[in-house]
Amino acid sequence: MEKSTGAMPLAVDASGQLAWAMLEASPDALVMVDDEGLIQLVNRQTELMFGYDRSELLGRPVEALLPARLKSLHESHRSRFGEAPEVRSMGSGMQLSARRSDDTEFPVEISLSPLPTSSGMRTLAAVRDITERVVAESRERETAALFRSAFGDGPVAMTLAEVSATSDRVIIDANQAMADLLGIEIAELVGKSFVDLTHPDDLDSDTLATESQIKGESTTFGGRKRYLCADGSVVWVQLFVSVLSQDDDRIVTIGHSVDITAEVVEKIIVWGSTIGRW
Repeated sequence: MEKSTGAMPLAVDASGQLAWAMLEASPDALVMVDDEGLIQLVNRQTELMFGYDRSELLGRPVEALLPARLKSLHESHRSRFGEAPEVRSMGSGMQLSARRSDDTEFPVEISLSPLPTSSGMRTLAAVRDITERVVAESRERETAALFRSAFGDGPVAMTLAEVSATSDRVIIDANQAMADLLGIEIAELVGKSFVDLTHPDDLDSDTLATESQIKGESTTFGGRKRYLCADGSVVWVQLFVSVLSQDDDRIVTIGHSVDITAEVVEKIIVWGSTIGRW
């Protein structure tokens, strides 16, 4: 078998030169192996990604680019691919890792394509370094977990609500503190409109604030309002609502409701006693 140099053959026509230029310009590492799994060709991005000169890779088993613990598994997968070659992603649903020349590992996505040549069937692997994506997703999960903990376990009553021009402020999530405040289970709160929970005398101010957010005139609003509890009682809260996310026709808000009923009742009593003295 003639050993590949991994460089562009000298005697190629214009179309061949263009194909080679496209391989070299690819943002993905491209590795071509023969039916024995030996590397026959790599592009410039392979050198940059893995820290090898292409001359160090040609003729070596492709498993040289994988962590040692995956060598046997990959050999068996490669054998099965050779029996039924087709364009597909490698390790669908799995977290794949590759190994650099300094033995550091990094997460990758790999696509496989069978490539018939005059020397027999070859396999072209396109390798993409997804380190940035994996790090970003990990941070997003951590942030979501922190938010979920602060939201779900927080001592202040909180809700997430969906607002649009065609619907009232509908609760899409609530924490236990909100459920305890109103005496309504979380599962029952989800799907309810704040119209159903707000004292009738406070509906107009709620509506104006919601319309202002829909029009993009404000991202926050707050004030005192009254909620109707499950047992028919009324609870006063200091409300603060802010926009959490927004697209063309949908806004998601987060609302904090601090129970100030005792404070309001005390002021009413003081006011009443003052009036009584007159």
